[in-house]
Amino acid sequence: MSVNNALVVEKTKRFCLLVDPQVQGITWLKNQFDDGGTLTVVKQNDSQFKKLIEIAIDMGRTVVVENVGEEIGMNLQSLMKKQVSKYGGQRMVLFCRKSYKYDKNFRLFVVSAHPRPHFDVNITNHVTLLNFSVNIESL
Repeated sequence: MSVNNALVVEKTKRFCLLVDPQVQGITWLKNQFDDGGTLTVVKQNDSQFKKLIEIAIDMGRTVVVENVGEEIGMNLQSLMKKQVSKYGGQRMVLFCRKSYKYDKNFRLFVVSAHPRPHFDVNITNHVTLLNFSVNIESL
């Protein structure tokens, strides 16, 4: 299952929402994408959350939002929908009711440690949902 999840993470064009109660997925993400300081790990309740995301969008960094419960903030929801548009030849993405220059290398991973989360359908329809839970069947 973990190999399948890794392949999906590498090939998907959508942002990923990970269910990861054993913290194996987030550990893998940190090892996989931390190449020379291009990885930003943040929590929704961090005081610098919005600023760190804005910088990452502009610079094409990878962002991991960890410890998300079943409630995903509206600002993050708008970004997870990946509403990219062109304006004056620039690609723009909506975040916090503002448009930001979108770098094609920007990647977003939202990680929930909740074993059985119930996310809003408006979110799950727009992201790649991956389950990194370890259970008897996957062993």
